[in-house]
Amino acid sequence: MNNWYIKNLLSGLKLALFMRCERKDFSVSWHAFITIALTFILAQFTIETALYGNGKYELEYYDYWSEYHASLAALILLASYIICASLNRTDKILDIVILFYNAFFALFIPYCLLHAISPDWLSGINKNIENLILIWTFLIMFRIIYMVFNCELKPQILSALVGVVAIYTLNSYVYLGEFYDTYTASPKDTSPYAKLTDEEVFEKQNTLLAQALARIKPSKKGTTDIYGVSFASYGYQDVFMRESKYVAKRIGETLKAENTITLINNKETFFDTPMADATNLRKTLKNISKKMQPDEDILLLYLTSHGTDTGLLAEINNGHSMRDINAALLAKILKESGIKNKIIIISACDSGAMIDALKDDNTLIITDAAKDNDSYGTDKEDDIGYFAEGYFKQALSKTTQLDKAFTIAKKYVFQKETTHKKEKHSKPQIYIGKNVRKILAGYRKVDLIGAHPSSARQDIKN
Repeated sequence: MNNWYIKNLLSGLKLALFMRCERKDFSVSWHAFITIALTFILAQFTIETALYGNGKYELEYYDYWSEYHASLAALILLASYIICASLNRTDKILDIVILFYNAFFALFIPYCLLHAISPDWLSGINKNIENLILIWTFLIMFRIIYMVFNCELKPQILSALVGVVAIYTLNSYVYLGEFYDTYTASPKDTSPYAKLTDEEVFEKQNTLLAQALARIKPSKKGTTDIYGVSFASYGYQDVFMRESKYVAKRIGETLKAENTITLINNKETFFDTPMADATNLRKTLKNISKKMQPDEDILLLYLTSHGTDTGLLAEINNGHSMRDINAALLAKILKESGIKNKIIIISACDSGAMIDALKDDNTLIITDAAKDNDSYGTDKEDDIGYFAEGYFKQALSKTTQLDKAFTIAKKYVFQKETTHKKEKHSKPQIYIGKNVRKILAGYRKVDLIGAHPSSARQDIKN
């Protein structure tokens, strides 16, 4: 076969499948390296175009496209250099790169097709697949070193481990498993917001926040009122914006809260809604606290975002920098506000980790996940999160008692997670301060709390 490109691809397929092939079956040159790298990019473009339609999704959104291919090239070149330098054969760097690249391409196509189609059963075995890739990498790299150097066993094993580290780094930090998560993809941003500078973005907040807070009315003494704040701090996915708006609406409809404000990070709401950042939250709570009767009224704070073990991510589209809302910062903002009676509901992965920093005798806290657990409902097909749907749509349609609604919602979430074959359940959490039942019982518009005490903290049981 005279066509070195086709020959390299076929030899790479044989190598990937552990079929018989030799070093001489590959053509090694910089032309071959550039060609296989471009083939990766073309394959990705073809897959996305075939599945989603030309122009519907952007390859470069979130920089995954550029990050992935740049990282793959850099890591394989670096790993090959380390291997060859350790064997005093740096003249063979390109040999290892070409052999591995062509073999890895044979793995890349079915793997990415699988994630692009994303069948229901994939989420349950995805971690196993990624572990198998690392095992495959070790065996293939071991074979490549033997084919190129025919060296002793120990150098082969060490060299294979270097290759595993390279691919593990690629998968862990460039998120190969989320490479085709199309909820992150969007048409090229041509909105007026995209053209704004940081100065213009944040200067506008004073006016928007003042307008929103002007609609919040002072409470009358002797009457318990609920003041709602719905806070969606992750601007790259519309699900958080939709959820925040929906929750604010349901707070008004079901709990009869007449004073509610939304803070949202999303380019669609930038010109009419204050942003969800620490500064705006601090100003909002301080303003509301001046309009509340401190011993009677109740703050209902709903926060939704992607979560970590320390708190909530705060991101706004187009790369404007923003401080994350960690548990300590949120606790500080709440303390500075002077607001005494609080209902705090947090919808985010790992949100249960925030309970200890926020709890006190006058606070009811609900989180849609336990510490170190994921929450669900931010995929492209989801309108709002699982827990928001279970609590505000399902449970509050049956009861306005917040603790009873939690029990209904956690069962709903468990069933939905089971139906969708989630690998690990979210396990929603609830904390009820010792004074909370008396505080909530003072609200007369609807019944907010059950009559019988329950444990201060609960979690869903498998």
